[in-house]
Amino acid sequence: MTVRRYIILFENSFRSRDWCRFGCDVFAAQGFQIIAVQTTDAPPEDFCETVFRCFDRAALEQHIGVVWDEDIVLNLVALSPRSAWIYDWLRERHVRYMIMSRGGLPLSFVGFRSALGPSDLLHLRAGELRQWIGAKCRRLVRWREVLRAPPPRWWLRAGRRPDPMTNPPYPRMSSAAVLPMLHFDVEAAQSAPEYRGARRPYAVFLDQMMIDHPELELEVMKMSPEVDPERYHPVLEHCFRTVEDQAGLDVIVAPHPRATPRSNARFGRRVVNIPTASLVRGSSLVLCHYTTAVSFPVIFRKPVLFLTSDKMETNASGVMVARFSSWLGERRVNIDHLPGKLPMPVVTETNYRRYEQAFLYSEAPMDWSGVIARVAY
Repeated sequence: MTVRRYIILFENSFRSRDWCRFGCDVFAAQGFQIIAVQTTDAPPEDFCETVFRCFDRAALEQHIGVVWDEDIVLNLVALSPRSAWIYDWLRERHVRYMIMSRGGLPLSFVGFRSALGPSDLLHLRAGELRQWIGAKCRRLVRWREVLRAPPPRWWLRAGRRPDPMTNPPYPRMSSAAVLPMLHFDVEAAQSAPEYRGARRPYAVFLDQMMIDHPELELEVMKMSPEVDPERYHPVLEHCFRTVEDQAGLDVIVAPHPRATPRSNARFGRRVVNIPTASLVRGSSLVLCHYTTAVSFPVIFRKPVLFLTSDKMETNASGVMVARFSSWLGERRVNIDHLPGKLPMPVVTETNYRRYEQAFLYSEAPMDWSGVIARVAY
């Protein structure tokens, strides 16, 4: 009898948390062999199965070979010029594959209440327009590549509606059958105990590793820091002290999942290395830029103070912060120019419920066993 395989194509490093996030525990329990394939030269992580590093067609053929009808393929590699060879392989092998978006975040504005004034409103609209035109131009230049790429058969998706995408990560996503699931953060929140190690009420900052993120070191990503490396941590620390003085809260840091001792040491204050969901659950206020982890304050109904900077306002990250803040009906704060009195955010139930429905919850969500039953022959 042929051993059924669960094949995962992934651009980034596989990590231990991906074992459950990608349903490997359920597939393994049902007798599937797990084949994890990493398609970029990212740093190795701590996945509990062997990870095959395939950077070309020959390596993919060597480690996967023929894809049988009984195999299930989860493709998490976005369509781009550097990944076109993967889509050529999917097409020529007639592979039926799934895609997954269970870490959704706002890619559009809900009004412009987050604008800081008329000039900022024009700035945000201009930024949106530039991104839209750039994405459409890139899509147009790649029209042949997009048409050649085979569309996904199934779309594992959290949220009751997809956010508009000017540059969809996968080809012809609208043709895929939607299999509703819960957002990753909803599952994490369900089992997260409240953090009780603080002596006083506290605010928590959700770190994004804006300087030391490993992807900034990858030449293939061609990423540059979104913040000023020299100014970022000093002005952020000033913001933390201002919050502590004005709100009467201690500020602690929730480290990024890929945080290192070096990145944590940059803060010069308490970094609590426990699940972010637990830190948010026990907090009185959440500070962040833009991160999918904003799901946790939405789920636990915590006020969120969105932070931007002069440098962020010159690149796409400033627009992202404004998008996030618009969904919760808040205005962002520039840490390079803090106002004399910080505008403390509040929880508006309609806004938080709207965010949940758009990105976190689905009607009649499936678990991984339901997905296998739906897609397996």
